[in-house]
Amino acid sequence: MANDFYNNPSKNTVITFVSLYVISMVVMTLVLTDLFTTRLFAGNNAMVIVLMILSTVSLVRLLINYRKSRADNQ
Repeated sequence: MANDFYNNPSKNTVITFVSLYVISMVVMTLVLTDLFTTRLFAGNNAMVIVLMILSTVSLVRLLINYRKSRADNQ
């Protein structure tokens, strides 16, 4: 198995990706809701919501890989 940033992430990689995830989710939510003046699920936002869900799944997989690699190293 390749020793790359997704399959065997370091602590710095996890911190970087979690920070980018939080910032991007906040910005996308602010943009989609016009600074919280409209509802998130109102309108034609399905594609962006799917993107947000897939980003969440990808981050969760990264965190699972980090826990597995951390357990293997101990």
